[in-house]
Amino acid sequence: MATPVPLTGAQRRTLEARAHSRNSSQAEGLRARIVLACAEEPTDRAVARRLGVSAQMVGRWRARFLAEGLDGLADRQRTGRPRTVTEAHRDRVAKQLLSEPPVPSAAWSTRSLATATGLSQTAVSRILRSLKPGPATGDWLPGRDRELTGLLLAPPLRACAVAVSGRSRPTAGHRGRRRPEVAPVLAAADTLLNAPGERPYHPTDLPHLLDFLDRLHGLAPPNGETHVIVAGAPVHTDSRLVRWLRDHPRFHLHPVPARRGWVSELAALLGGAAPAPEVLRDLRNQLRTWVASPSGPLVWVPHITYDSTSEAAHLHAPDGPALRAVDGPGSPRPADRVADALREQIASGHFPPGERIKEAPLAARLGLSRGPVRDALRILAEDGLVELMPNKGTTIPMVTAERVLEVYAVRGALGGVLLRRLATLEPESLEPVRIALADVHRAVQHRDRSRIADADLRFQDAIARAARLRHTSLFFTRLTMQLRMFISILGLDYADVPSRIERWNHAIFTALRERHGHQAVHVWRAKMDIAVRYMVAQLPTENFDPELWLTISTATEHRDHPKRPR
Repeated sequence: MATPVPLTGAQRRTLEARAHSRNSSQAEGLRARIVLACAEEPTDRAVARRLGVSAQMVGRWRARFLAEGLDGLADRQRTGRPRTVTEAHRDRVAKQLLSEPPVPSAAWSTRSLATATGLSQTAVSRILRSLKPGPATGDWLPGRDRELTGLLLAPPLRACAVAVSGRSRPTAGHRGRRRPEVAPVLAAADTLLNAPGERPYHPTDLPHLLDFLDRLHGLAPPNGETHVIVAGAPVHTDSRLVRWLRDHPRFHLHPVPARRGWVSELAALLGGAAPAPEVLRDLRNQLRTWVASPSGPLVWVPHITYDSTSEAAHLHAPDGPALRAVDGPGSPRPADRVADALREQIASGHFPPGERIKEAPLAARLGLSRGPVRDALRILAEDGLVELMPNKGTTIPMVTAERVLEVYAVRGALGGVLLRRLATLEPESLEPVRIALADVHRAVQHRDRSRIADADLRFQDAIARAARLRHTSLFFTRLTMQLRMFISILGLDYADVPSRIERWNHAIFTALRERHGHQAVHVWRAKMDIAVRYMVAQLPTENFDPELWLTISTATEHRDHPKRPR
């Protein structure tokens, strides 16, 4: 007759932890419960009846524990044929999924992956099944038109954003290759991150998410919603994030508990919508570069591209024409959608100065009448991004010294209003500004010339949004688009001034944090004075007019500038 198994205090605590821990497998938990029951029950039959297992199983684990202690409950290496698919094979396939497939507009097939990796097609199929996202919690927004708009990877934090508009029109079936999905690409990248060894989440990780949301907000259209899948962090309990979501009602955050769950939920949220080949190609390139050397977080936001020819214009987005008509209440007007797409492309410098934008070819390409296109061009003219010339149509404006001086003079005045207002608000209002300042610092530290100007303008726009003056902020951000256009057309890289930009911004933030609004305005005016002189100096045929600048700018009110931050 068997006797109860003797347990020390340390052994009992370890077994109880294994029996009730969510991190333990079912087999580990069952073995721990068997040994704990053997410490109370004298016979194997009694333990078997208590736990609903066989007496032979109880006898086996009782004997192994008595002979080897806790080590006897671990799995032993099995005899037989070794595993044919190893972790190295899985990583090889995952890396290949981040590269361009043989047919750029198609997905990787098991045969093409087997050829590229040197594995058998059966092994590749087994690996792809392991990378396939699991079932989601439910159906997301059925019938709605959606597209992928952003990705953040800052382990353990992961986030994906999907823009959702009105109901999409039913489309006829088509023949040809199916577009590759984005979920397998993200699952492959997640596999290569070696997530089991990640550190736990810490509240200092949250600024990465807030910065990501700020970028999405700056690029999001005025209509529609943005849904963000977030994994790896209890973000729903953070007060800063709660305030941000309250101030941005079109954004919806969906935390998911499991590490790999975010890929499954993203696949469900996309609902079969696949990005365009050029967008997926850019995502693959960014992921492949970052996974190879993950220095800092990866923030990826795709852009709509605009290609123009002398006879016709072509607008492309992640799923065919960017400006196709949409049905359903709450959908943006066609004119607004045309304006949104053109605004970003003009600001990015995709049009040379003086180029005409013809209504008829653009309307024909988009399947619209000329009325919405004409309305969109009028909207852009109000923003200062195009010029409506009598009897000549719409053209991209030339960058002149007078135009640059005018934009900076108005921006300097509006910035003073916003800074004085922001200095009176509660300290929490400065959090988006602090995040944008950190992005400027990162761009300067990495000597990323392409990001310095963009990060500086985002810092200025963060000030405008945080000041809670809606109309002033609207006028200010319209001028931001004009400055982006000037920078792109002139090809400015700010290679010789990044440290000064960071010092100016840091001085402005410090003055705001200490509620010294007048000091922040003084630094702002000094920065505008240097910036306008720098930009005009890049014009090939024009010179800076100091008298005009003093006449139209706020510098006439304060001829003596304070000391500029060194």
